[in-house]
Amino acid sequence: MNAGVSIGAASKPRGKSRLELRDLTVKSQKKLEPWQVQKDTLAKKFGDEGWNPRKKLSPDAMDGIRALHEEDPERWSTPVLADHFKVSPEAIRRILKSKWRPKDEEEMQKRRERWAKRHDRIWDHQAELGLRPQRTKDREVEDPDAFDEELRAKEMLDNARKA
Repeated sequence: MNAGVSIGAASKPRGKSRLELRDLTVKSQKKLEPWQVQKDTLAKKFGDEGWNPRKKLSPDAMDGIRALHEEDPERWSTPVLADHFKVSPEAIRRILKSKWRPKDEEEMQKRRERWAKRHDRIWDHQAELGLRPQRTKDREVEDPDAFDEELRAKEMLDNARKA
């Protein structure tokens, strides 16, 4: 009788049950699309909070990023833009992927005004903490073309210094 008991115990699989083993084989056969792999990776990375970057770029800065990348994608690659604008490569990737634009010039102007108010609010908060000097006036809404010109001027100056 002891022999029968020992045979049954020896034939029982150790570790995982048959159901678990079957599930492992099904997962290995199913090949995920690249976008599914990336989505799973980002879900694991960001968890329940989702995508919420600490540094947010203005709409004009995002337009500048798109324009630079469109002008010369090899020179203004995702890592170079991320380093230049001091944001993550994931943020740059999302900006370049996004195709949304405001419907008209009026909506664009409202967005610029909101960003100017946001700037003032953040500056005032940092001034209260002693991190920045007090503001003397409200920030004016910037012209997006001026941003592009300043960026190009800085780039030309950097190139001249290197030469």
